[in-house]
Amino acid sequence: MKDIRLLRLTLRNFKGITEFTFAPNGHDAAIYGDNATGKTTQYDAFNWLLFGKDSSNRSKFSIKPLDERGNAASGTENEVEGVLLVDGKKVTLRRVHKEKWEKKRGAIKAEMTGHTTDYYVDGVPKSEAEYMAFIAGIVDEKLFKLLTSPGYFNEIIDMKERRQALFDLCGDLTDADVIASNPTLGNLPAILDGAKRDDHTAKVKARCKVINDEIKDIPVRISEATRSKPDVSGYDEDCLSDDIAILQKRIESKETELVSIQSGGEVQLKTNRLREIEGELLTIKNRVQAGSQDVIAAARKVLMDKKQALDEVAHQITAKERVISQHELLALEKGSEADRLRIRYTTINSEPEPQQHSEENCPACGQSLPAERIEAAHAAHVKAIADYRRDKSERLGAIREQGKAASTGAVEARKAAELIIIERDDLVKKGNNVKAEIEKAESEYNHILRNAADVNADPEYIAKQAERSTVEQEIATLRASTQEAVAKAREELAAIRTEKQTAELRLALFAQARKLDVRISELKSQEKLLAAEFEKLQEEIWLLEEFTKTKVNMLESAINAKFKLVEWKLFEVQVNGSLKEVCESTYRGVPYGTGLNHGMQTNLNLDIINTLAKHYDLSAPIFIDNAESVTELVSTVGQQVKLIVPPSFDNLPLDEKTRLSKFYGSENKAREEWSRANKKLRVEVKEAIKEAV
Repeated sequence: MKDIRLLRLTLRNFKGITEFTFAPNGHDAAIYGDNATGKTTQYDAFNWLLFGKDSSNRSKFSIKPLDERGNAASGTENEVEGVLLVDGKKVTLRRVHKEKWEKKRGAIKAEMTGHTTDYYVDGVPKSEAEYMAFIAGIVDEKLFKLLTSPGYFNEIIDMKERRQALFDLCGDLTDADVIASNPTLGNLPAILDGAKRDDHTAKVKARCKVINDEIKDIPVRISEATRSKPDVSGYDEDCLSDDIAILQKRIESKETELVSIQSGGEVQLKTNRLREIEGELLTIKNRVQAGSQDVIAAARKVLMDKKQALDEVAHQITAKERVISQHELLALEKGSEADRLRIRYTTINSEPEPQQHSEENCPACGQSLPAERIEAAHAAHVKAIADYRRDKSERLGAIREQGKAASTGAVEARKAAELIIIERDDLVKKGNNVKAEIEKAESEYNHILRNAADVNADPEYIAKQAERSTVEQEIATLRASTQEAVAKAREELAAIRTEKQTAELRLALFAQARKLDVRISELKSQEKLLAAEFEKLQEEIWLLEEFTKTKVNMLESAINAKFKLVEWKLFEVQVNGSLKEVCESTYRGVPYGTGLNHGMQTNLNLDIINTLAKHYDLSAPIFIDNAESVTELVSTVGQQVKLIVPPSFDNLPLDEKTRLSKFYGSENKAREEWSRANKKLRVEVKEAIKEAV
């Protein structure tokens, strides 16, 4: 078994502890102290040293000491160093948390910009990746938590992970082993047919739910179909069919009669003559206006052409004005640029040359400077004047070239605008001429329209219009005489059609009733089939649950045999008889989380750690918090570190209070000394205690 033991743990500026060394030297030990004296901080430090987390598995927690206001103290390095004995070999680990300070350019003081962490293994600096890889080579983080933190298995990891860990202890049973142990499970392999039990169970239960919902719904659907079935007791299906055939013949006869009335012979003759008169009127109109139409069309075309020409000229004028605006804007921009460059030229040209600030005496001691130093300073000044003049000349030359280009651009833009203005003015004159031509064309067109031939004044056209009015009056008189007969025929036809429609609706009720009878029969058959399928699936579910119960009993027996105190409850029977997966540790039937005191919970947790340590072939230091509440702790394979809150003086045994009172001279003095001692951490190592005894 791989054995990890803690030899020494040193804390410096870690949480509330300035400096403290805990040295159990690999033996079981106890750390005494009142609440908030730093007992749990030892376990926090041990976890942080290895994994960068506290005892609650948090990677973000306050490492620095806190001031009176609860703010993290600044200007400290937070450090934990631990010496481990791993399979008889010493390993020294050290983790240092530092503040990172930087002085930004121009700032007077440095500012804290973050934190860094340094890592050491046996005094050799390591990167974070190298350090964590080294720790992983010693122990896996999750396994370390399982073997060092009582309650981690029962209270931190989830139920599914606990169950899997327990199954790993004894090795999962094969389905064949479970089936062989229970003869009633013989048909299960054929039912599964190679499928996984969980998948098949989920599939069967899902199908049962669907079937159950459908079975519940079928009586409702049958009831709805029964209520929807029409009552045909007062009708005869054959008689209704004969009545419909007779009524159809009556409808056809009445429709023929109506057509005969509507298409009277004399009305048709008058209608034909009216069409002939309309044609004759059109012929007369075309004859009278034959010459005038061509002249009107020609005058209209001349007028439209002139208007189109005016639109084109207006479009050209708009385009010219847009280009003129663009050139004028460019001229303004170039002029403004030339003005800005002129001002810039004047400013640069008036810049003073750099002055020489030479001194012949040292400003510090007042002694005369060497001649070569004075000469070097003068030469540097001459060079600076030359460089300045050359740079100034280059800048002024560049500005002159830019100014000339801007002025030239402004002049060219103005010239271009003036040329296009001339073109625009010519187009305006052209447009005015076209407007005059349009006025003349409109006058000529209106004159032609006024003098065109008026067909309504032609005698032949007037006589033909009178004949048309006479024929229209005769047609109206003839139609009025037949209107009464048509109305009567239509009324009789509508009555026959209504009678036939009523008979057809009654006949359709028989077909609807037969269709619903078939549907009701189908629903009843479906109900029987679903019930049979549901019963078969329930048998499969029973077999699957029986398999699970059998396996549960076998697994629980095998798993519980691995523990001395703990008995595991892995399944819970529900009200409906199904099994719910659980993972609850118990002691003599009392659940861990609801009926056991803290002492028994702690011993159960230690029993679990012992079993896991044997399974994983690894032991590590176990930190036991609130150990004062346990009368007798279960012994463990791994090193034990008990965190104990000492009892108050009044709760000490009488003989111990008497002994302390005699030692300090009085009971009050003994009480004060006892209280003072417990405000600091006190360590007792088991081997040291034995030697003292």
